[in-house]
Amino acid sequence: MIASPRGVIALAIVAIGLAIAALVGSATGPTQVDRAVLPHLDTAPTQLAWTRPRGPDVTIARAPGGGWTMLKPKAECDERAVEAVLATLRGARWHRRGDRGHAGTIHATLALTGHVIELGDPIHGADQAWIVVDGTAMLVDGWVARSLDPDPLALRDRSLLADAASSKTITIIRANNERIVVHDRPWRDSHGVLAPDVTGALVRALERLELVRVADGPIDVTSATMIVIDHEVTVSVGGQCPGDPHLIGLASAAGDGCVDPAAWHDVETIVARLEGPAADVIDRRLAAGPVSKIRLRDGMIDLDKRPTVVIDGTSHLADPDRVAELVAALAAPATLVALPPVGARGTMVVEFRDGGSIELLRYATTYARPGEVLAMEPEPPFRDVLERPLPSYLDPTRWLEDTTAVASLAIDGIEVERGAVLGEWTRDSAALAPADAALVDALATAVAQVRAPIADVPAAWRPAHTIRVSFAPPVGAPTTHVAELGPPGPDGCLARFDHAPGHAPLALCTAAQSVVLRR
Repeated sequence: MIASPRGVIALAIVAIGLAIAALVGSATGPTQVDRAVLPHLDTAPTQLAWTRPRGPDVTIARAPGGGWTMLKPKAECDERAVEAVLATLRGARWHRRGDRGHAGTIHATLALTGHVIELGDPIHGADQAWIVVDGTAMLVDGWVARSLDPDPLALRDRSLLADAASSKTITIIRANNERIVVHDRPWRDSHGVLAPDVTGALVRALERLELVRVADGPIDVTSATMIVIDHEVTVSVGGQCPGDPHLIGLASAAGDGCVDPAAWHDVETIVARLEGPAADVIDRRLAAGPVSKIRLRDGMIDLDKRPTVVIDGTSHLADPDRVAELVAALAAPATLVALPPVGARGTMVVEFRDGGSIELLRYATTYARPGEVLAMEPEPPFRDVLERPLPSYLDPTRWLEDTTAVASLAIDGIEVERGAVLGEWTRDSAALAPADAALVDALATAVAQVRAPIADVPAAWRPAHTIRVSFAPPVGAPTTHVAELGPPGPDGCLARFDHAPGHAPLALCTAAQSVVLRR
């Protein structure tokens, strides 16, 4: 059957229309839907304001110098909490949109620059909620609704005394106007230098004094305790919290609030201790900390780099072991005793790397810090260290040579020479017996490297043995040293090294004595 001309034309028109529709569809693709809650939030808002039917209303705004400040109520902002809200505004996406009736009851409204977001009812059984953005209801994830409706306290800086540890001054003023001022480093108050457990407890208690609730009304500060940090942060704490009588009220220029009574009890406990007797709070250590310098009447010990001793303006290497003993003696706990009635016979100033310092007044066997009502008596071993004269801290190294560089030894005038093989020694060209050679070898080892601190050697002292040691190193000129040694004691012996007085180590004293006994 042949189609009529009119039918053919109609079919052609339909085909052409379908072809055009196919071409248009393939060119444009499916329609893209922007699901951003605020698709045109190009710049960060300059103000955020929350209003709630039951309050409290909160308004925050960008500060002129950067950051955020809370305008209503007047308080400091928690910058991280504000940034979390802004991040939600930038990243929030909706699942469904509908008319305003879907949102149900509006329990909070967030107004920001150019937009209004109303927070409606959650979807029961699903972690989703309805919000209304500029009049359009949107179904979003539950976390989006929660982030856009933070607790008013979450937006505030709740730890008003968080910088107590790094502060220079902490002032506590009681209702009767009695004051406690903790200042400087090391921390001290009117009692003197405070024990670290006291200052540590004070700082921790102040840092933990965080707001846990927004006050419903003004705080009564009539009988409050005032705490001032560096003359910059001031809070007044005391009385019941308006809105919750179980909490303690806190008033400040950064905003009022309420704190946990247990946290305030910790502050009260340590403050009461500071109000007690000096024996309960002062540091029983003479001077503890990262020591930089120790100044004495006749010079100084410098610990900034390699320990040195400065005497009459001249710097000498110090004995690091003895310096460490002195620092340990200063940091050791002492016994508190009555302040001596007679004047001090010397002073010592200990400087620390953080810039603080402590002056010590030296009495017969005790030490005191100026202005303190008690003195400290170190334990006998530490007392002996503290009594050492400054020259005793000089580097005790008399000479340092390789043991194998010892070419000969003259012991009380009798000379022995090293043999061709290590461990062999000769006298008048004859080899010593193995037992005697072993003793000489031990003496050579002891006398090759001598460290002997300065000691008070009486003018009438006479040596028991004199050792003249000659070194012939592979490189460098030969050298000779003389060690004059007294009889051995329990910890060594008095000696002179190249005519300079000192205290020889026990190993050297006994080695010399052994060689003499077997001669």
